Amino acid sequence: MRRVLPALLFLLGLLAACTGSPAPSLDKRLDTLARQGVLFPSAAPGAWTIDGGEEVVLQAISIGERNSYPALRVAGGEAPFAFVRETHTRLQLAPFLTWAWNMDPHGEQGHPIHIIVGFRGGNPIDTRAAERKSGWLGLDLPPHDRLLAVTWEGSALRRGELRWVKSSDPRIPARHSVRGGREHAGLWWRETTDLTGVYRLAWPGDDINQVRVVFMGIASAGGSPGTAGHVSGIMLSR
Repeated sequence: MRRVLPALLFLLGLLAACTGSPAPSLDKRLDTLARQGVLFPSAAPGAWTIDGGEEVVLQAISIGERNSYPALRVAGGEAPFAFVRETHTRLQLAPFLTWAWNMDPHGEQGHPIHIIVGFRGGNPIDTRAAERKSGWLGLDLPPHDRLLAVTWEGSALRRGELRWVKSSDPRIPARHSVRGGREHAGLWWRETTDLTGVYRLAWPGDDINQVRVVFMGIASAGGSPGTAGHVSGIMLSR
């Protein structure tokens, strides 16, 4: 699905209307999920990609507070879904990903809600034939040749771990564990990840000078109905 359906567009419009501050200059940072729980305030409607079904996404996302902190609540479901903003920003101009999250208690396999980042331009393999659907989630995402899932794993001991998803897809999705453990659930954590460093480790044969961040957003891997994550402040910066 390559468009925001009317009901969801109305919801996103309401969220954007909640902000009292102007969008930041894109040459310094790119807000994707701003403070106050405002979702993608500077994004035009056409910049959105939603997949997983309008009803599913409408039921999955809501604006509110978590421990007195404004946030977007995203609840997992039986089937995977994703909503992302297209960015088309050179990685070397905005290499740092920052955000805050507060996750519901979850099982040993890790939390179903992930932050996802799509890249394009650095992969030496021609991926045009497979660039639409993700081999990991099977969702219809914007064209990309690498996909990174930033994850909250089942154990805090896995923090910093980088794994590659088993797939015949030439884009080779990767999972980067930033935090984890049920003992850390229910608390707010502010994170910063150097995407350039992670990219070099994940795909060392790529041309880092050609890489662009083509989308960012949130995805649910499915299989965990009702398990929610609360997210705020996702942005790229340099």
